[in-house]
Order: sequence, then structure tokens, then C-alpha cells
Amino acid sequence: MRRLSVSFCSHIVSRSDTAPHLLHSISPAVCGCDLAQGGFFIKNGEYLCTLDYQRMYGTQCSGCGDFVEGEVVTALGKTYHPACFACTVCKRPFPPGDRVTFNGRDCLCQACAAQPMSPGAKELCTPSSCSGCGRDIKNGQALLALDKQWHLGCFKCKSCGKVLTGEYISKDGSPYCEKDYQVLFGVKCEACHQFITGKVLE
Repeated sequence: MRRLSVSFCSHIVSRSDTAPHLLHSISPAVCGCDLAQGGFFIKNGEYLCTLDYQRMYGTQCSGCGDFVEGEVVTALGKTYHPACFACTVCKRPFPPGDRVTFNGRDCLCQACAAQPMSPGAKELCTPSSCSGCGRDIKNGQALLALDKQWHLGCFKCKSCGKVLTGEYISKDGSPYCEKDYQVLFGVKCEACHQFITGKVLE
């Protein structure tokens, strides 16, 4: 957005799309604040200040409840700030690219997932079937994700079949690599037509 100063009235002009507007003559549809003091969004032909846009269309972090801006982590159908997506046991945020174990109730880091299980917890040593190949899982060598057990080599992207060793995105109970998820379900930027990833205001 380019801002110019009008010489005869000293008001700030903004060029949005193809039409210049005097910002003092435009007030947001909801709160009516002065758009010349900060950024704004245009949604369905209405001007919205950043705060109103977040309140109406923003996504809240499932960890802290604040609105999500910038980098986000999407896991198990929820959205988090990277610092809020943390191990349920040790409360430390998951490092990027680290394996996260979901045991049907909690997300665990590698260190906490390796801890001996409490007597009341589900015993993984008993044979059960892999959600990927259907064969028995033996000796506790299993990945718990999406409320299911998987052999480490069977946890694959539903679309391309690539083994998922780090981050993945789930859709309708199936895992996808980020690339295939974006192609199948992603949202493209209206300006550059690239898929929106990483830093984004929802």
C-alpha cells in the first residue's frame, strides 16, 4: 500500500487496488477508528482495521487463546503459535522438524514419549495392527498419530506416499505432507497466487 500526502489538505492518501482514497474519509465498517493511524484490510468491500479483522476473521491459538499472526503450527486440526505448541508432559515447545508423538490424548516430545509408561496407560507391547499396512505392531516400535498406531515406515502422506518423519498436516483423519496438503486444500494469495504458508494473518 502506497501512502501519499495531498498538498492542498495535508491528508494521507492510500492507493488500494486502482482507486486512491483519502484515509480520513474512510472509516472501518465496525469500529470507526482512524485508518490513517494503522494498517487496514478490505474484506467483501468493507474496510476493517487490524483489530476488527482479527476479531471477525482471525484464528485463535489453541494454546493461549490469543489471535495468531506470523508463523503458525497446525496440528490435529488446531492452530498454535510455535511457542504454544508444546509437549503435554514437560511443557517445552517442540523444535522444528522434531517428531511429535500423539498418544490419542497428549502430544509428546521424543524424550517424554520414550519414558516408561504408567501402569494405567495403554500397553504398546501387545500386538495391534498398523493403520498403514494392517500388519501387527510388535516390540513397541510404533508411532502414535491421528488416534492410530503406525509402523514408522507406514506413516505416509495419503497423496504422494512419502514417509512423514517430521511435520505433517492432517485432513479428515489422514496425514499429508505440506506440499500435497497445499495443492489439495491450500489457500492461495490473491496478489501473487502462491500458497500461503509460514507467516500469515488469519
